[in-house]
Amino acid sequence: MKKVSFKVILVLMLFTLSSIKVIAQTAVCASDISPTTDSEEFTILDSGNVWHIPSNLVFMRCSIGQTFDGTTCTGESRSLSWQQALVSSIQVNIDSTANLPSWRLPNIKELAVISERACVRPAINEEVFPNTPPDAFWTSTPSVKTTDMAWSITYTNASQSLLPTNSSLFVRLVRSRLATE
Repeated sequence: MKKVSFKVILVLMLFTLSSIKVIAQTAVCASDISPTTDSEEFTILDSGNVWHIPSNLVFMRCSIGQTFDGTTCTGESRSLSWQQALVSSIQVNIDSTANLPSWRLPNIKELAVISERACVRPAINEEVFPNTPPDAFWTSTPSVKTTDMAWSITYTNASQSLLPTNSSLFVRLVRSRLATE
């Protein structure tokens, strides 16, 4: 039996770990599972927002704190407490120069429609929602049992969970689609 030096093993381990890190930076999708958010279910609007055709909802393409530059979402996503997330839509509506329907924090069912269950890290259609952090996002749905908990969806793996409302999570807003869009 041939002996392998410690240096060779160490180099192989470091190479393997660095390869895993690179893979984790891009969504990993199962090839034997059909996409749950196929790109054909979305229309990119002139405003740069995204219409999800089956639900008839319009989502912001980028998370709060990011802006769409015509190709991708740039800037840092802001993490907010649940109360700050609820208030953020009010600020976005005040800052809006267009007479559009009010942006709001989506409920858990609304935010779940853009989760891509065939992929992880992030579990979202990256073509439609580029540069989405693979972390938890707030919904407007509070816990029915505990007043200091609210529902979230994590785009690490599309899971849903109750979290303390003082936690800092990311935010993506939604609104109803206009008939003229």
